[in-house]
Order: sequence, then structure tokens, then C-alpha cells
Amino acid sequence: MNTIPKKVFLVVFDLGFFFSHRYYLIKELSKHNIEFTVISYFEGSPPDNEKNIQYHFINSSRETFGLFNLILNSITLSRLIRLRDPDLIYAVSHRSIFLARFANLFIGKKSLYAITGMGSMFTKQLSILTNIYTAILRFIALKIYKLMIKGKGVYFLLQNKGDQEFLADQNISNALNSYIIPGNGLEESFFHSPVMVEQEIFQFIMISRILKDKGVIEFLVAAKKVLELYPESEFILYGAFDLTNPHSISSEELQKYLSPSIRYAGYEKNIKAKILNSSVVVLPSYREGFSRVLMEAQACSKPIITSDISGCRDVIINNKTGYLVQPANTNDLAAKMIAMIKDSDNYSKFSLNAYNHARENFSVDKAVQEHVEVFNRITSK
Repeated sequence: MNTIPKKVFLVVFDLGFFFSHRYYLIKELSKHNIEFTVISYFEGSPPDNEKNIQYHFINSSRETFGLFNLILNSITLSRLIRLRDPDLIYAVSHRSIFLARFANLFIGKKSLYAITGMGSMFTKQLSILTNIYTAILRFIALKIYKLMIKGKGVYFLLQNKGDQEFLADQNISNALNSYIIPGNGLEESFFHSPVMVEQEIFQFIMISRILKDKGVIEFLVAAKKVLELYPESEFILYGAFDLTNPHSISSEELQKYLSPSIRYAGYEKNIKAKILNSSVVVLPSYREGFSRVLMEAQACSKPIITSDISGCRDVIINNKTGYLVQPANTNDLAAKMIAMIKDSDNYSKFSLNAYNHARENFSVDKAVQEHVEVFNRITSK
């Protein structure tokens, strides 16, 4: 018997992330008569409640997240769970999962924990000190998962098979309580069929937080290599600094790699316009869940160049919608950029293939249907 939950608590730490990555999914899911309460940290003017989507704010942020803060907010959330009695608690990312689990520990509501990528603490870095720090965080996180985030009514939602296998290898999840949904889908307005125009300047763009494990340095170094052969090319980096992250890059460090042809253009809210004006989207990341920007790039008919890692390789078709490159290999990255510039016929084929691949696989309707099926399986048990 299939039963869709009527009331869902969606726990997310970053409301901006919710609006950029999950809002359209939740908006469409709410049309299935599911009432969502979005629980998040937020400062400023709160967003308006909508039909079947309301917001509740708690005192949790990336800057203040700690044991004391976790306990206080767990008590607050626990009271809210008892008061509103949701059918399902849906928590997104590690911090939200820890909060939701602590709050629900003695209540026992069915919970779906979405891991959108294992995160920086599971990514190896060149810096010895950074690796020691992340190793400590990784050890603590895995202990919490193994000791507390398990048991009856606990389910996991992953975005790629690599992360699912990792959790299984760590004895955190198994085939009976974990599901894979590749991404959250894209709204219809994001899809743009290819329009072939002669490009005066071949422009490579990268859109990500300014972090080492996103491959920002590799993008900038490879750009310099390409410019030696194709000085008319252009390279633009978009994204916000994230100084709370152990793999952050400072403004001063970033500045060393910039030039008139290699620019940092800051955080850009309307990334679709930037993608449409570009030639190729590049993401040489070390680890992803299921990269949204690669979905968006292909929906805009743009070929992509990205790392051959979980969460990136799953999004593209190598040598058809773009190129995979060896992680942290600037020579390979530069070579693939040059290949894009040199072969205009192949570029046009990649562009059309990218659009068709996105149209077939990345619609929000497809993601909604997959979520409904997972919700049904969980609440029917």
C-alpha cells in the first residue's frame, strides 16, 4: 500500500542553498498535497509562507554550530516535532542530519537523511595540517553516524552510487534503507536548445565556492597554460568565498592567479545568464554529490569539462556531452580545454548532446516522481 506523507519537516542549514538547489523540487512536491515545514537558520527578512510551504527558523548557523548550540536547537526542534507531528523528517546535509537525529532520537519519527555529497571532510588535500584537521572531523562524523544515525525508521538518500557504496562499506547504511536520486531536477525555464553562433572569444567559466577542493586553483593554472597557445581565450571564475571551510582560498591567494584574461567576477545570482554567454563550463572538483551546475550547463546546451570522480562523472556522458579529466591534473585539464577550442564541429555535437541528455534526465518532474516513490516506500513500511 502506497501512502504519501501529508506533513514533512525539511531541515536545511542554509536557506540560500535551499532556494538555489531544492526550492523548485519542494514547490512541485507540495502540489501532491504534502505540507512542508522548512526549518533553517536565517537572518534578515524571512520569506513569505506559501501554500503547503511554511518556514520555521532556529538559531543554527555554520559559524555557531557546536555541541552546546546543537543541544539547544535539538530541544527546540524536538518540541516542534511533538507539537506538529510530521509524518516524515527530511534532513539535508551532515549538520542538518545531526540536528534532526538528536531532536528525533526519543520520538521515533521516520526520517530520510539526504547526503548531497560527503563534503570537504572526506576530501584529501595537499596540506598536511588541513588533512589532519579534516581527518579528525571525518573520524567524529563517522562515529556519530555509526553510533546514533541508524536503527528503525532511518533511511538515507544519496545522489550517486559512490556515496551509497561508501556508507555501506562503513556499515552505516545498507541496500534496504538507502536510495539514490541523481539530483533535484531543473525547472523548465533552465532548458535552452542550442543556438550555434560564431564565437569571437572562446570563454571558459567555472561556477563554485572559492575552495581548493572544488578545483579552483587547477582551473586557474590550466587557464594560464591554454593562454600560451590561445591568447584570445577568456576564463572567468564565479562564486562566493567560504572562509569557514577548511579548504577555503583567501582573496589574496586568489589574486596571484588572475590577469586580464583570467578574471574573478564574484558571486553571481543569475548564473543561467552567465552560462548562456559562455562557451564551456568547467568544474575540476575533487568530490561532488551530483553537481547541479553541470546539470544546468547541459540544460543550457553547454559542453562541460569536469573531474572523473563520483558526482561529476555521473552527470555527463564522457566524449559526448563533454570531457572527463584526471582530478588535480592541470595538464589534462588544459589539454581538454584546447580540444574544445580546436574542433568546432565536435563542439557543436557536444552542445546538442548536452541539451538532449539534460532534457531526458534532469527535469524537475523526473526528480519529483522519484521523490514521491521514495516517500511512498518509507511511509508504507
